[in-house]
Amino acid sequence: MATYESKKYATIPIEATQVADGTVNNTEYQHLDGVTSDIQTQLNNISTSGLPTTGGTLTGDLNFNDNVKAKFGASNDLEVYHASSDAADRIESDNTLQLRTDTFRLQNAAGTENMITGDANGAVSLKHNDSTKLSTTSSGVNITGTLSATTAISGPLSGNGSSITNINASNISSGTLASDRIGGNVITGSGSPGYYAQRAWVRFNSNSNNNFYGSQNVSSITDHGVGKYTVNFSTAMPNSNYGIIVTPSSQAGYFAVDINGWIDSTGAAPSTSSVRVAIFTDYSLAYRDTDNVVVSVFGV
Repeated sequence: MATYESKKYATIPIEATQVADGTVNNTEYQHLDGVTSDIQTQLNNISTSGLPTTGGTLTGDLNFNDNVKAKFGASNDLEVYHASSDAADRIESDNTLQLRTDTFRLQNAAGTENMITGDANGAVSLKHNDSTKLSTTSSGVNITGTLSATTAISGPLSGNGSSITNINASNISSGTLASDRIGGNVITGSGSPGYYAQRAWVRFNSNSNNNFYGSQNVSSITDHGVGKYTVNFSTAMPNSNYGIIVTPSSQAGYFAVDINGWIDSTGAAPSTSSVRVAIFTDYSLAYRDTDNVVVSVFGV
């Protein structure tokens, strides 16, 4: 049986609705358990030392769950968050995004390997496996290794090309190489002297309307009668001081040594646009047409 004293000091539960104006429920009332000081004072402390609203120092970590965004700007223009859909960390901005530093390093997750580096007033470098492959300089770009392109490079490539080596000529599909890009108009090879370019050639049949067997830089043949022809160049020579080799072939009834060819300067002097040649046979002491005439033009 309870004594008077036990009943006197017994704990009697009080419903939350019986406190103050009765608007606090039991769950809310339980949150007050453990409060040891004025509640308003504690709220003020949160604003001044916990989460400062007007500036201050946050001394602990601020943790965000997946897809929860930290938003910045009056219009929330900048968002920083971790997307759970593709496990990606994202920085999204509707405006220009600037990263300002005098020493920039984009590294792997472990911080042991640089992928992109940049220094104020210095180089910006792209790296592969922490090895620089492309780096800017005050005068241009340095590339270490092979520069490959899957499609044609459009536009001109300027520079003197002094350090370009190992160009595979079979990969040059079109275009021309200016003569002044070959030192002294010489195609160099081992030994001396150099190799001098043939500027034009033609092989034709003077017995059959001067039909071409083959040619380069020759547009046509002008026939001046038996054994006399003008070779017309497609592209003019730089001067008229070039050399000529005229090679007529032998044919039935004649020995090769009996047929000769030369520059016919009595008919017309060599010019930058054409050269006149003649075929003569010692056997009959007369000019002669033949089945094969080869004219080669060399010069600088």
